[in-house]
Amino acid sequence: PLSGSEIRGNNLKGAPLVKIKDLASDVPALKVVNSNSNVVFYIRGIGGFASNNEQDVGVYEDGVYVEKSSSILTANFNDLERVEVAKGPQGTTFGRNSVGGAINFITRQPSTTFQFQNTLNLGNYNLIDEAARISGPITDNLQASGAVSYVKHDGYLKDVVPGVASANSANRFSFHGGLKYEVNNDITNLVRVDYLDT
Repeated sequence: PLSGSEIRGNNLKGAPLVKIKDLASDVPALKVVNSNSNVVFYIRGIGGFASNNEQDVGVYEDGVYVEKSSSILTANFNDLERVEVAKGPQGTTFGRNSVGGAINFITRQPSTTFQFQNTLNLGNYNLIDEAARISGPITDNLQASGAVSYVKHDGYLKDVVPGVASANSANRFSFHGGLKYEVNNDITNLVRVDYLDT
């Protein structure tokens, strides 16, 4: 009983699909729940954490298993090419922790032409939400890309305890970088680095 959904292109950039939690509105049978500091995924009602404290729905970035899905949740879609949601057991395709299904975030590779994109949102509670991406060639067979995301806003509830930050405040910075080297027509080496500070 396997099926899948794919979200790509303008759907990732257009409202209301902005964050990972918004995927549930476009992908049938997918539910995203915040549980304390963790993000819990359910596909067809199967999900949550197993006895080994890892999710029953596997989360992957470019095919690499991501243990802490909270790092994915705090990112935005400015560096993603598409999101693949595979429903049903995926042990033979993805391997570990894929009883309920798998979610694979595919990032955009460095481009052969110069590209630049920047989005800035300002709002209530001193919101600053900026996402920028730059990509392009360095030499004929070497391309690089970099994407940054910064989100900061005050809390929605005021904590009356002195010296304690307001509830639901945010201060996050993330960086995604890529370096692609085309050795020849058959061999390509892609190195990626991800950094998150929250």
